[in-house]
Amino acid sequence: LGTKSTTVTLGAGDNVVCTFTNRLVPAPQLQVTKTATPTSFQEPAGTVTYTVAVKNTGTEPITSVTALTDAVTLNAGAATNLNLALNNPGPAAGGTFTANTCDTDVVGKPIAAGATLTCTFTVSYTGRDVPDRIDDVVTATGKDKFDRTVSASDDARVDVTDVLPTIAVDKQNAGDLNGDVIAPGGTAQYSVKITNPVTAVEPLTI
Repeated sequence: LGTKSTTVTLGAGDNVVCTFTNRLVPAPQLQVTKTATPTSFQEPAGTVTYTVAVKNTGTEPITSVTALTDAVTLNAGAATNLNLALNNPGPAAGGTFTANTCDTDVVGKPIAAGATLTCTFTVSYTGRDVPDRIDDVVTATGKDKFDRTVSASDDARVDVTDVLPTIAVDKQNAGDLNGDVIAPGGTAQYSVKITNPVTAVEPLTI
């Protein structure tokens, strides 16, 4: 892990005793905690803010967080790997990044022993349908003064929930068949209009 040297100058008759200790420096350690707020949203769209905490659980300083990545999967499909060192890491799982502080608050920063760095990023999802499931796994990598690296990960899950169907019914008295006032014992005509409102999310089957 390194070489140390020193020079001792001895005079005539000097007697010098040197003691040295080869101390084992503990390996670097990291812990990552990721949370999603909220953990679910109603179809077809929602906004989720993810909080990432990177803690140095070791006894030696982390000199730099060298990488912070996010692997995103939709419905257990293929993962999209995003670089959170970028202000806008790109689209993932039908979502668009609207904010990211990880590039400035964590990546490239040192972490003292026992200390924690925290950042957030926000994703706006569209076109989602029940029972969609979005899984994110964040991985942080750091190094110590001896360039030894360490990585840690944590995941967060977001579920898309169902929206109940809506229906509107409008019934009108259309008078008798000739449009006149209905006499006692006459025939009445009604109009019934059934509508799936424009604000509805789901198609409606009668």
